[in-house]
Amino acid sequence: MITCAGGGTCPKEMVGVTDSVGQPVILGTVDGGVRWSAQPDPSGTYELNDVACPSTTQCEAVGYKYVGSAEPFPPVDEDILRTTTGGKAWSSTTPSDRLGKFLGLSCPGVTVCEVVGYSGHADSLPPDVAGVAATTVDGKLTRQVTVPGLAHGELTSVSCASAEICDAVGTIYVGGNDSFNGVDYTTSDGGAKWTARSLPPDPAGTGTYIGVMSGVSCSSPMVCVAVGQWSSVAGHGEPDFGGVALSSTDGGVKWSVDTVPSHLADLRSLHCAASIGCVAVGEVAIIGPHSESTGNGTAIKASTEAGGAWRQETVPAGSYSLSGLSCVLTQCTAVGATSKDGDEIIVSTNGGTTWSSQAVPAATNDGLSAVRCASKLVCEAVG
Repeated sequence: MITCAGGGTCPKEMVGVTDSVGQPVILGTVDGGVRWSAQPDPSGTYELNDVACPSTTQCEAVGYKYVGSAEPFPPVDEDILRTTTGGKAWSSTTPSDRLGKFLGLSCPGVTVCEVVGYSGHADSLPPDVAGVAATTVDGKLTRQVTVPGLAHGELTSVSCASAEICDAVGTIYVGGNDSFNGVDYTTSDGGAKWTARSLPPDPAGTGTYIGVMSGVSCSSPMVCVAVGQWSSVAGHGEPDFGGVALSSTDGGVKWSVDTVPSHLADLRSLHCAASIGCVAVGEVAIIGPHSESTGNGTAIKASTEAGGAWRQETVPAGSYSLSGLSCVLTQCTAVGATSKDGDEIIVSTNGGTTWSSQAVPAATNDGLSAVRCASKLVCEAVG
């Protein structure tokens, strides 16, 4: 995780997780993480932000690639990678000349996926971007729409409980000291039209607001849980940002604020299912005049798939930040970065209650952004 001016967490598109030569990292396992292996990636892709695996052989990953050399912020194009060989070979399926970045995706079926991100150039204030949602069929982009009311914003995560019903969260720039507000959108027609939903005010007390929404998980068309970060205008001796979890039991129309452990800096990813309840990962914070990340990854757990009350769990020492999570039944895999700027993968076999580290291939990457497991044995991680 990096921080923006004012101390809070930047939206997902500002976080870079490529290796030292500007190439994405793709890791795969077929034995539940006993051994992770680097997989080949097509040239031209710069960063991968998310991955989905609707089967043990078929996965889709999204991110961006540079298309110019302007300094200090060259323009980038949306990028989609796809494999049908369990990661043995990946190919880029993105049409050219689509300025922007893809940040998240969800595949409710084997062939169709919903992708979210932004179009335009983000490296300015206000960012010259607009939130977008796209549909892919067999890895090929078939439709991309601009989300209404999300100029100068982005969608960072999407969860589809069916081919028609999806919930997406993100962030919009509202001006003043790099200020951002979290947003939520729903669709009931497979992504053709999106409707903005209201998020709760004062998630952590008077004067606070939801600044960044990073992840969402819908275990059914009606039950969704989302995570991110709250912010406040001034700390006055108390934290001025922290992790937040929201829950909805009406398909995202209305949201309530869950009870989460104190000292969270940020929550970035989660997985909710009947088999485990909800598990979320992110970072913890130091209490002070302005909350600052301690450089410690964290995992929290709720006993039901609808969220509610969350408890703190313990992750292995040396974790710096956890940014991606995927669970199959009671086995969960989380990825991120270590305190030494290396890739980190941890696993839980009891639904996120206890965690252990897994060996990662030696690499020059400074963190993994996402992971998706098609089974307890087969997973893909990207960065």
